[in-house]
Amino acid sequence: MKEKDFVTNITSFFEFSVSSGSIQAETDCTVIEFSRASWDLFCTTIPEWESSFQKIVNDTLVAKINFQRSLISLDAKESYLKFLKTHPTVLQRVPLNHIASFLGITPFSLSRVRKSISFF
Repeated sequence: MKEKDFVTNITSFFEFSVSSGSIQAETDCTVIEFSRASWDLFCTTIPEWESSFQKIVNDTLVAKINFQRSLISLDAKESYLKFLKTHPTVLQRVPLNHIASFLGITPFSLSRVRKSISFF
């Protein structure tokens, strides 16, 4: 995710289940952690807490789905170029193998794509 984006394992949180994955920060960031008890307290004492949070989650999920869907019909080079356009500042801060994984291509394919683009 890029600056000011929201990331969470929402399924694990709302299903009271152990996460099947992890979230790793590649750069300095602010982490806000709260317990289930705190969540319940927020929901009962802060008007519109749950609906505001749900809007953030929905907007984040829709953006992620739309970006991933847009990559389905693209080849590796087009996917990478779209990534650069959508997330221009991420390339300098994130390992290339993580970018390749995000795009659904192998690190080898990403390397080939990067070599074929003249401005790199």
